[in-house]
Order: sequence, then structure tokens, then C-alpha cells
Amino acid sequence: MKTSLLVALCLPFVLSFCLRAYGDPEACCPQCLCPEYVLINKHETFEERLYKSSRWITTDLPDTSRGSVMGGFWKLNEYIKNFEVSGRPVILSVRTGENGQEQVTLSYHISPDTVLPNFNDQTIKEEIRPGGTVYVRIFSSDQSEKMIKENKDMLFKDLQAAGILFDDTRYDAAAYKGIFVLEDRQDEIWSHAF
Repeated sequence: MKTSLLVALCLPFVLSFCLRAYGDPEACCPQCLCPEYVLINKHETFEERLYKSSRWITTDLPDTSRGSVMGGFWKLNEYIKNFEVSGRPVILSVRTGENGQEQVTLSYHISPDTVLPNFNDQTIKEEIRPGGTVYVRIFSSDQSEKMIKENKDMLFKDLQAAGILFDDTRYDAAAYKGIFVLEDRQDEIWSHAF
């Protein structure tokens, strides 16, 4: 893994992000800015959540390098200045194809009722992500590449040990708070059920 996820989780330093804590809709994410979910099960090291379908603005990235992720961040940041919504989670999604090539996207969540302005940049698109079961490892770290990789690997290992089938060809790194928030920081690694 490249220095990729470190950048993705550190990117949103301009925005302030919220975390819907353990399925409590009142805990955070005002104005329905976080994807809605129901907490199905809380295991010792991860949660099982059932997400509803959600709406995102997304851009493809050529890879997970720092330059690519920063370019995607600034592109989406410039676009969202065109409408009035504050505080949204950002996710970096990584999928590995059959040839081992990574497909990478960077996305901001938007509320269902947001009216989007016209897309002047054809590399930005609206995406409706279907609902489904997601396994989530919540962690707080110094955002180092090592910590992110360790948390992804630990989630995958814990799911295997629990006998849970999951898609090991993809994962998401979710960030809810900016880089300058050092205390009470929570980030997430998501793994998807088949």
C-alpha cells in the first residue's frame, strides 16, 4: 500500500467533519450529512452496520499517491463551494481488480435533498451507493500509513477469525474530523459484506 490512506484521512483539514457515534442519530452529523445506518452488532473490535443507500459526489483518482489524492480533494472542495452544506464525511475507496490494479475514488457525502449545481468538471459525478452490510473498525491514531494499514489488516483478520464472509478486494477509509483535531479523533476502515 502506498502513502495513500495517510493522505486520505488527513485531507479534510479545511472542513470540519462529524461522526455518527455508534448508530446514534442525535450524536453527530447534523442535517443528515452522514450516511444513515443501523447498528446490527457490536463485536469486540468492530461493528456490523446496515447502511441505507447514500448520495455522494465522487471523482476517480489514477492512484493513491499523495499528489493524486490532494488533486481529488481540491477538485471536490472547489465544487462543493457552489452549494451551502457544512460538515460532510470523506471516504477514499480502494478496489483491487483481477489484474491487481487498484481503482481509487475520493468521495464526499451529500444529503438526500441537496440540489447540485451543474457539473462543469466532467470528472466529478454524483454517485448513489446502494445500502448494505458494512464491517467497521473505529480507531484513533496519528494517521500514519503504518497505523492505517495495521487497522485494515486487523479488521480483515478479525472478520476471518469470526468466520464472516467479506469482500477482501475493497475497503474504504473514512474521515470525519480535520487534521488539526488531535483529541477524541475517530476514523474508520470499512469492509463490505458480499
